[in-house]
This record gives sequence, C-alpha cells and structure tokens, in this order.
Amino acid sequence: MTEYGRQSLWRDTAGIDAARARELAGRLELRAKSPDEIEARAAYLDLLGVKAGERVLDVGCGTGVVTRDIARRVGQAGRTVGVDPSPQFLVVARELAEAAGLGGSVEFREGNALSLPFPDGAFDVAVAVTVLSHTPGGESAIPEMARVVCPGGRVGVFDLDTDMTSVTHPDRALTRRIVAAASDATAADGWLSRRLPQLVTRAGLVDVRVRGFFPLE
Repeated sequence: MTEYGRQSLWRDTAGIDAARARELAGRLELRAKSPDEIEARAAYLDLLGVKAGERVLDVGCGTGVVTRDIARRVGQAGRTVGVDPSPQFLVVARELAEAAGLGGSVEFREGNALSLPFPDGAFDVAVAVTVLSHTPGGESAIPEMARVVCPGGRVGVFDLDTDMTSVTHPDRALTRRIVAAASDATAADGWLSRRLPQLVTRAGLVDVRVRGFFPLE
C-alpha cells in the first residue's frame, strides 16, 4: 500500500521540539493573517452558528488561531477548549492567547483527535480545521467529535483537497503529475474532504451541509 503524507510538515507534531514548533507556528500564524483565510474562518464559524455562552472544542488546535476566534465569539459565559498532540504547540498557543488578552478564556489540553480526552456530550460544537487530512486514520476522528458533542450539537470539519491545487504552466501533463505527487506526499489523506459527507453521515450526524472555499496563498 502507498504511504501518503511522508513529507507532510504536520503529520507527526507530537514529538517536535521547541525550535521546530516555533518555526511551524510562524507559518500557521502568517497564513492565518491572509485575507482569504480570515474570510473563510469567519464563514465556517458562522455556518456552525458558534455564539455566546456555548462550549466549543477546537480539535488539533495548533497555535490556537481558530481557538482564539472561537473564544471571542463565546465570551466569558462560554467555554473554549483547544486540544493538540504537541506539547510544544500548546506552549505557543497559551502565549498567543495571553498576548491577545484571552488567557483566561481559553483552556488548552494535550490529546489526540482519534481518542479525545473528554466525556460524551461535553460540548455544543466540535471543529477540526486543516487537521484530519494530515492525521493518519484521520477519518476516525469524526465519530469521536460526534461523541463529545451533546444532542443537537454541531460538528464542523474544514479541510484541504490537495489534488485541487491550482498552478499554471504550459506543460499540462507535467503539471498534473507534479500536483498529484505533491498531493500524495504532503497529506496523509488529501482526498478526505471529498468523502466528508459520507463520513459524517456514517458517524450518525444529520442535516449535513457542504460549502467549498478556494483560499489563495
């Protein structure tokens, strides 16, 4: 079997050291400031209906870009939790939350998306942003996310389709080969987003909705 994602920067972050975490954090925070990323982030949090007073879990939170936006939405009356397998990412996430004046509003926990360290029904909303495509067996996180939301809660997955990278070059055949090779090398499951409607339905979720985004970097 082909092993996908061998060159993914985000596949095995649990054991990265502090220096590597700081380097990757810089990439995440820079991308988060892109106008297209800001617009997409606002749109999918709106679609999930994240509002004041709710309990929201950010799965694979990294440096806490999405976690911080969630905390602003739910306010002091809500609960915002970011979970990530990397202790070093969580150090950075806590620092950035403090710098943003959100240190008392966000809780960060170490944990794996495939086995979330929370009881059933602990949250109103669970979201995973560009995480599951880089996680081997990432589709198994979806029933876990469904488990930790309460009845009537919402689950959101925002992820990449790595075969849809847009590059212009006069040699079409070569470009297609490069895009396909990059897709297989840089994501553990670059096609996960194509299967999301099926995967979330299989996890017992209803009222499934899909929206596509094409952010530019």
